[in-house]
Amino acid sequence: MFDDTPIADLTDDVLRDRVLGHSGQLAALTARWLDLLVELDTRHAWSGDGVLSCAHWLSWQAGLSPRTAQEHLRVAHALTDLPLLHGAFAAGRLTYSKVRALTRVATPDREQQLLNVAASATAAQVERLVRAMRQVDRNTTEHEQGYIESSGRWRWNLDGSLSVNLRLSALDGARFLAGAVRAEYDRTRTAGDDDLPAEVFDPPTDPDAAVAALPEEGPEMDTWQRDLWRHVPADIAPAVIAMADTLHTAVDIPQIAPGAEILIHTHADDNADTDTDTDTDTDTDTDTDTDETTETDTDDPDIDDTAAPAQGLLSPDPHLDDGPALADVEVDEARCGAAVRKVRTTSRGAVLKWGHKRRTPTASLVRAIFQRDRGCAHPGCGRTRHLHVHHVRFWSQDGPTDPDNLIMLCGTHHRALHRGEFGIKALGKQRFSFHRPSGTLIETAPPTSATDGWTPDPAIAEDATMPVGGGRLDLGYTTEVLYAIWQLKARQSAEADAQEAEPIAA
Repeated sequence: MFDDTPIADLTDDVLRDRVLGHSGQLAALTARWLDLLVELDTRHAWSGDGVLSCAHWLSWQAGLSPRTAQEHLRVAHALTDLPLLHGAFAAGRLTYSKVRALTRVATPDREQQLLNVAASATAAQVERLVRAMRQVDRNTTEHEQGYIESSGRWRWNLDGSLSVNLRLSALDGARFLAGAVRAEYDRTRTAGDDDLPAEVFDPPTDPDAAVAALPEEGPEMDTWQRDLWRHVPADIAPAVIAMADTLHTAVDIPQIAPGAEILIHTHADDNADTDTDTDTDTDTDTDTDTDETTETDTDDPDIDDTAAPAQGLLSPDPHLDDGPALADVEVDEARCGAAVRKVRTTSRGAVLKWGHKRRTPTASLVRAIFQRDRGCAHPGCGRTRHLHVHHVRFWSQDGPTDPDNLIMLCGTHHRALHRGEFGIKALGKQRFSFHRPSGTLIETAPPTSATDGWTPDPAIAEDATMPVGGGRLDLGYTTEVLYAIWQLKARQSAEADAQEAEPIAA
């Protein structure tokens, strides 16, 4: 069954047997692998090297896509509360496809009946059953809540098209259709159509007056009868695209997402009682989470740097304005990739001159860096939101603001970098390498290899994954029977609890 006979030399019957035999072994190995994943995640053994999560580690080290890694972790954690399904999975009787579907609806009270169905059904039939159950459960939940929660999904198809599926509540649906009507009107209107009807016809309540108010036949009648707000189109795709285009052009997204203004005072050594001019560096962070940081630096040669700070004057340590002190790594993080503004102030904080910003990457440079990196450049991360433009060699250390020295990092990895959890080296020609604190290279895509010495589990039957019995699935009958069983079990459990709660007569 598991020898090294060339595949081309196998007969059809042997080939089918070996495919089924390996399928059972694969299911059992996958169950064992998911057990290892749960332990890995529970221990946080994946942490280090700027890794964000267990799914991130799997994506980086095991070659899984982030979504696949998250799904495997979901199934792995769900199986810890489902011993019957886990046992059948580990014995090779359930495939991963069946287990993945069942864990979406299975509970400890349901798993015995679901296991019975799955053992005699194909994976496709199990998927159909689970979809029906999720619909029933959702309808039950919405009936109990008294409202419908709007939801939507989207995905790219293999042919390159985009599929969007929306399920909206009545009010949200009405808003959506009203927007589609307006977008369709705006998309198809001609030069003779106004932005809005110039006059709204308010018919009199008296019938005779209403008839007299109607315009005479002719062009004015046609204009008056024209339905400026057309009905909802049968094909709403063009209207939805028009809505998206309107938002895309009307809503001006800045180069960097706006954030709070943060005032930081750094190395303010003006300790005289007199008002002494100081220079303030205002750092406008070029990250997508923008922080405006104002740094107060003393450049006056007449100030005694060794004197104790006077009461009420600026502290010599970096600190937030009217806030706590900051560590040097926090100041470096705030300054990194930021625009500096020189501000002349007095020792008591009065602003004398507000200078111009400098050293921020231009909008075209930020777009070029994003087009090159397409997201966070840390190995295995790939986040595309809340990105920071980082100077590999700090600007304060004469690092240039050019593509050879700029790299995209997400906020988490940017902070981890400044905290010393890893380092980046610029290799020239817009190439970079990531390194651990020890100096060893963090590989972008570590190689994977099969383990040696694996032997198949003899306890797993060659046809373990084949459905028992099989046949056509009557979806309505199956769901009706399952929910009847679960309702009976819930009722019996409630009656048993009530009997236990009744006082015992003396």
